[in-house]
Amino acid sequence: FVFGCFDETAPSLEDFLGDWGWYLDTWMVGAGEGAELVGPPMKSILKCNWKVPTENFVGDGYHVGWTHASALHVLGGELGGLAGNQAEMPFDELGIQVTTRHGHGFGVIDNAAIAIHAKRDEY
Repeated sequence: FVFGCFDETAPSLEDFLGDWGWYLDTWMVGAGEGAELVGPPMKSILKCNWKVPTENFVGDGYHVGWTHASALHVLGGELGGLAGNQAEMPFDELGIQVTTRHGHGFGVIDNAAIAIHAKRDEY
């Protein structure tokens, strides 16, 4: 990566990235020599309230229940309860959501089965 900034008053890259720098370093080290970014950068101009990109590009947790409501109703079961974002999901058991001071962030769902299948104490 090549980072640059012409604003002399801007914080250092390390300060700007904050804790997210650790995740970026971890991702790149884990990719080894095989990391390749393909294609042009994706750019968007959104005429919207500031909350739209914040809530959708750093987690996107809200869109599923609304955008896919009819499909969720058809699927039924535990997933059916997600329609309209009504289900009581064990979000704290699904994975992690990381956001930092300057808006960097991402989400990792490492146990999606919990969202699909009811948790059982006995079998």
